[in-house]
Amino acid sequence: MANSIRISATVIVLVASLTAPLHASAGEVFECTDPVGRFDADQPVVVVATVHDDAKTGKIDVAGVTYETDYRVKGFDRQWGFGGNDEYYEFLLIIEPNGDATYMSFGPDSEYGIPLDTQDFFCKPR
Repeated sequence: MANSIRISATVIVLVASLTAPLHASAGEVFECTDPVGRFDADQPVVVVATVHDDAKTGKIDVAGVTYETDYRVKGFDRQWGFGGNDEYYEFLLIIEPNGDATYMSFGPDSEYGIPLDTQDFFCKPR
């Protein structure tokens, strides 16, 4: 009886932790390099993606320009979106848990949500 109560309590805690919403830590910063940066630590950082303290907004720094973004966690992925209008983001950076990242450029000419241009990166937390 005691073992079944302990197992039930463990299952409840596990289910509760699996169903809790994922949130990024405020102030997280990711440094992104060319994809070969996964294997070559000397690759220069070309993109820096930051999560602001509210964990709903962020910024992307690239080529000396800073873009203020919306930020969210969708599934396991972190996403920074900016540009566009109320219906879509014109630009989107998605970082997967393993560090693989894709920058996508959409726009009014993008059909069926297919990006007009993409670029791949490897990102790691600072």
